[in-house]
Amino acid sequence: MQASQILTSSFLDILFENRNKAYGAYDLRKSYNKRLGVSLLILLSFLAIMATLFLLQNEPNDTSFVIPESPPNVTTVISPPDKISIPIVKKIAVPVAVKTVHNATPIIVKDNTNPLPPPDIREIENAQSGFIVSEGKPTIDIIGPPENIPGSNILAAPAIHHESEDSVRITVEIEASFPGGISEWSKYLKRTIEQSQDQFTNSDYGTCLVKFIVNKYGEVSDVHAVTMQHTRLAAVAVKVIKGGPRWIPAMQNGHKVSAYRTQPITLLSEDE
Repeated sequence: MQASQILTSSFLDILFENRNKAYGAYDLRKSYNKRLGVSLLILLSFLAIMATLFLLQNEPNDTSFVIPESPPNVTTVISPPDKISIPIVKKIAVPVAVKTVHNATPIIVKDNTNPLPPPDIREIENAQSGFIVSEGKPTIDIIGPPENIPGSNILAAPAIHHESEDSVRITVEIEASFPGGISEWSKYLKRTIEQSQDQFTNSDYGTCLVKFIVNKYGEVSDVHAVTMQHTRLAAVAVKVIKGGPRWIPAMQNGHKVSAYRTQPITLLSEDE
């Protein structure tokens, strides 16, 4: 390189004078500032994008809810009535009067008293020990229930209660049924309750349990809501069940009897 070219030449040209510039080191050094600027620009762009995404994620959602003027469509789900298991009532044996003898406890007393002597062995062979003396059937392999003797702390045999035909039964052999069966009962409830769907609000969503009586003539009475009381769903359900047709009465021991019935009615929104 001539002396007149030194002042106008760059540092790289002076450094690589008489060297192999095609090797690659010369091009790398010459484009270093350009590549550094591009890298910094890419880094700053990436940081700006990340900051923007972070701010957008933390920005509070300003979502307004618009309540439609028309009531939402509702779907009425009729649950089948719960099956009631009938407990098997065991027959209670009627107490058998058993001969007893007085079981006197020997005590030490004064000579002027006359306590009742204890029974001898022949008396207690065919009789039970008790607090009083009574006549009855000899105890030959018979162990009868104790009698209710006041002050003796002995429990009497359980009393037998007979239900009258007019009493309302909780459990029966054959439950009262709607004409046409459960399917017709479900169709009737769904059809009549959906007629009032425009009157339902958000407080009516849920399950309302309705209890009522079907007497021995098939008439429905004493209809009331057990759950969700004072709601529009409860009022509609009670009205629908009261206005229904006659039922087939329940049966107990071959006779028509009055019995309780329960019916759950569930109201769901179309979103559920």
